Amino acid sequence: MLQRAGVQVLEVNELRDIVGFSRVVCLHHAADQIDLRAHGFPSRTGNGDTSGDRVNNCCFPLRRHTSVSGAPRTALHRPSSTGRTLVSGEGPESQRQEPTVQDSSYKEQVTQAFDQSSSTYDRLGVEFFTPMGRRLVEISEPVTGERVLDIGCGRGACLFPAAEKVGPQGRVHGIDIAPGMIEEARKEAAERGLRNIALDVMDAETPELPARSFDLVMGSYSVIFLPDAVGALARYAGILDHGGRIAFTSPVFRAGTFPFLPPEFTPLIPQALLEHLPEQWRPEALVRRFNSWLERAEDLVRTLERCGYTSVAVTDEPVRMTALSSEAWVDWSHTQGMRLLWQNLPQAQRTELRARLVEGLDKLSDATGALAIDVPVRFVTARVAH
Repeated sequence: MLQRAGVQVLEVNELRDIVGFSRVVCLHHAADQIDLRAHGFPSRTGNGDTSGDRVNNCCFPLRRHTSVSGAPRTALHRPSSTGRTLVSGEGPESQRQEPTVQDSSYKEQVTQAFDQSSSTYDRLGVEFFTPMGRRLVEISEPVTGERVLDIGCGRGACLFPAAEKVGPQGRVHGIDIAPGMIEEARKEAAERGLRNIALDVMDAETPELPARSFDLVMGSYSVIFLPDAVGALARYAGILDHGGRIAFTSPVFRAGTFPFLPPEFTPLIPQALLEHLPEQWRPEALVRRFNSWLERAEDLVRTLERCGYTSVAVTDEPVRMTALSSEAWVDWSHTQGMRLLWQNLPQAQRTELRARLVEGLDKLSDATGALAIDVPVRFVTARVAH
C-alpha cells in the first residue's frame, strides 16, 4: 500500500518513477561489508562516531548528501546535426493550466504494471528506450566527477551511459517506481562492475534528496508523466547545485495523433476500442493533460522558466525504433506503458487490437519482416536559475 494517497500519474508510456519508499541499493563492493566513508559518504551519526558506517549486503538508508568531487560545468545543449532546435528561451507567456491527476489507485496500478514487467522490460527484440536514453546522455553531457540523478531509471538506459561518463570520481543515483526495475538495474550494475551507482525506490514527485546535491538531473520519458509534473520540476530546481542542469525527453505531442506512439500507429488503433478504458486514460483526456503544456515549445519553455530554470532549449529529433518483427513489437508493448491499455481491454478487444497492429505493422516491415520506425522525440535541456 502506498503511503501517499491523493495523487496519480496519467500516462501510457514510461511511468516508472513515483512511489513512496526510501531504500537505497548501493553497488560499491560485492563483499558482505563495505565502509561507506571509503566511498565518499559522510558518517551516518554526524558526530564523529563511525561505528555504524560499515553495513552488510551493500544496502542502507540514504538520507544525507553524497559527497562527490566537483567538476567544471559544461555547455547545456549541443545541437544535433539531425535535430531541429525549436526554442532557445523566448516565447509568449502561456495562459494554459497544466492539469494534474487525482486518483491514487492509478499510481498503484502503474507501480504493479512496471514491477511485473521488469524482467522483460525493453528486452524483447525491440530497441527504443535504450538508444533514446543514450542520446539524452550525449545531449546533457555529464563529465568526470559530476553527480547525476536519473528519474525513472528503469533498467538503466540513461543510468549506465551516465555512470561511464562521470567515472569513479562521480556518482549516478537512479530512482524508479518499481522495486523490480531497481532490482534488475542493480543486477546489471553488479555485472558491469560499476561502483559509482546508487539505486532507490522513491517518490519522484517529492524526492527525499538534499538541496543542491546534484549537478545534473535526467529523466527519459519519465518526469513529464508525474501526476504533478510541473510541481516536481520546480522541486528538482532546488535539488540542483549552482549552475546545475536538467535534461529530459518527451513524446512530441501533436493534435490528431494517438498520444505516446509514432503517427503511424494512429490509424491502427480504432477509437471504439478505447471506450473500454477508464475515462482518464482515453486519448481526449491525455490530450488535455499533456498537450496543454507540452505540445507548443513556447508553452514548455515558459513553464520551465516559472519552475526556476533558464537557458531552456527544446529540440525535436527522431529516435529509430527497431523490432525483429511486428509480433515482437506487440509483445514488447506489453512490457512498457502500453501495458496499462492492454490490461484494461476485454479479451475480445485485446485480440482485435493485436490483429490490427500486427497487420498494420507488417505493411511497414521490410522483406525480412523487421520493423524500423523513426519516432519523433522531444529533448529538453535547461539550467537552474540560482
